[in-house]
Amino acid sequence: MPDHQTLAPGVHIERIEPTGPIVGVGTSVAAFLGLARAGEDATPRPVFGWDEFVERFGGPVEGSHLATAVRGFFDNGGTTAWVVRVGGAVRSEIGLAAAEADTGDALRLRAREPGAPGDAITVTVHDDPVLPAGATPAAVVRRATGTVASADGRTLTLDDDHASRFARGDTVTTGTSATAVVVRTAADTVVLDRALEVGSNATLRIADLTVGQRSFRVENGAGVEAGTVLHLAQDATAEDVLVDGVAGDLVTVAAPGLAETYALGSSAKPVGLSTAEFALGVSGPAGPEPEFRHLSMDPRHSRYAPRVVVSDNVVVDLPDEPTTAGPAGRRPASTSAPQSLTGGEDVPASVAPEAWDRALTALAGVDEVSIVCLPGVVEPDLQQVAIDHCQTLADRFAILDAPAGADITGAVAHRAELSSPNGYAALYHPWIEIVDPADRTGRGRVHVPPSGHLAGIYAGSDARRGVHKAPANEVVARATGLASTVVEAEQAMLNQKGINALRTFPGRSQPVVWGARTIADETAWRYVPVRRLMLFLEESIQEGLRWAVFETNDPVLWKRLERSVGEFLDRVWKSGALFGTSAEQAYYVRVDEQINPPARREVGEVVVEVGVAPVRPAEFVIVRIGIGTGDPGSGN
Repeated sequence: MPDHQTLAPGVHIERIEPTGPIVGVGTSVAAFLGLARAGEDATPRPVFGWDEFVERFGGPVEGSHLATAVRGFFDNGGTTAWVVRVGGAVRSEIGLAAAEADTGDALRLRAREPGAPGDAITVTVHDDPVLPAGATPAAVVRRATGTVASADGRTLTLDDDHASRFARGDTVTTGTSATAVVVRTAADTVVLDRALEVGSNATLRIADLTVGQRSFRVENGAGVEAGTVLHLAQDATAEDVLVDGVAGDLVTVAAPGLAETYALGSSAKPVGLSTAEFALGVSGPAGPEPEFRHLSMDPRHSRYAPRVVVSDNVVVDLPDEPTTAGPAGRRPASTSAPQSLTGGEDVPASVAPEAWDRALTALAGVDEVSIVCLPGVVEPDLQQVAIDHCQTLADRFAILDAPAGADITGAVAHRAELSSPNGYAALYHPWIEIVDPADRTGRGRVHVPPSGHLAGIYAGSDARRGVHKAPANEVVARATGLASTVVEAEQAMLNQKGINALRTFPGRSQPVVWGARTIADETAWRYVPVRRLMLFLEESIQEGLRWAVFETNDPVLWKRLERSVGEFLDRVWKSGALFGTSAEQAYYVRVDEQINPPARREVGEVVVEVGVAPVRPAEFVIVRIGIGTGDPGSGN
């Protein structure tokens, strides 16, 4: 509707809602995954040049081709790369054996920072009990006695102030084999949980500790708490129990309770108490840290080691399989000398397949990536994971390396183990030769995978000509040769299998890219520029039409969609990416009621049908030459 009323003559303005043009997405941002000397594991980071890569990820690593690939990318025209360190550095660690033999590790310590420097960290362990903590030893209360003046069922009246010697929870006896538990005390009375046989002038006292008993009162027991390992000892009788709870000076131990009997009569020796905490000492490159004291291995304890030990050098872990030993075995044994952490590596000796999965999963979140490289990773299973990553996201393309040293037969066999029916990857053979970066004389040579250099060629070609131009017949910059020579007959075999050759030709001092095929079996997706052009078109249109989501689904929207996509494809055609001397030959856009019937509109869908005619590379230039008679009109 116009925003004015055309009642009076004059010039009137009608405002129309503009539709933003579709902007082509980038196609030249490459991602590189591999082993590095520094950087976070499975964390994509952008780099914009070789020096920045070295600063963030370190220099070349033996056994890894990541660094040379990234340098080859920038040397050949690349400008933006995302790098994902796979595997990361390995942390130093140590297992601290449990105090009881044959019960495994009580806990493990890992270096806080990964890498070889962690091997310089040392730790010590020694017993560090909370009890005994003072001059007065801790013991089970045994001296509480009182003379019974009278008894009324469960209530006993004691002489003088003897009732105050008892407390709730005491197990008491009057000298017979029967026992009862004190429920409460008040003034001169003691109330029990059951009646006891009481004779004249009977004496009420704390009963002996018996097998299975779980509660008893202690004196001088400050520091005992839930999770404490409590050691009881009387003459040759001793045991360790785990404290379940403490209420005042009443201690309750874990089931099944005591395993031994302890006499508490006036003539018996005291039942001594001690605890089984330990101390942990940590020393790192900067020197020793303050000792972590009175540690416990029970999570209920206020000094639970994994929670309390906050070290600059180490982190504490429980073992993979917690020990089933008794209370004493829950803590680590004392060490006779400082123990060193071991196993730290700046670069892991091997990387599990799961590490590559994690790296690719992390990379999936970087939308601007359009090229994926795993330099020198030639295991078919891992290359297939990269292919699947590209095909699932449908916005990127994998450049793969054939195995190092493979001959033509080996390269073909390797190709047979890869699958991408829709052409989301290209495979290149052989490896290239470059100046050995470790040779300061500049005369040494080394063979490296070509994928990084190829990614740079892709990026440079995109910038100069566009994604529709095949990244082929291009010189591999900084390459001084090839690991092996591919002749024409051999390339014919490679071409049939979708393997792109790198070749050298007379008059050209450096290798050139002499192939532009994907590994697709389908003819429609045979060529690298066709697949990459379609990725470019699909993602550009997808991102460029987000404005249409939740718009009113009617012919007005259809016209806007048709105009927006049509204008974008017209620009693409004029750039030379689509075949045809007219727009009608190059592309079409259709948004009408026939493909958007009521049933489709009712479920919230609008269909935009697009057809394009991509240009294809002139892979075979055929020149027809005939012999004429010399007569200009004779033809051939």
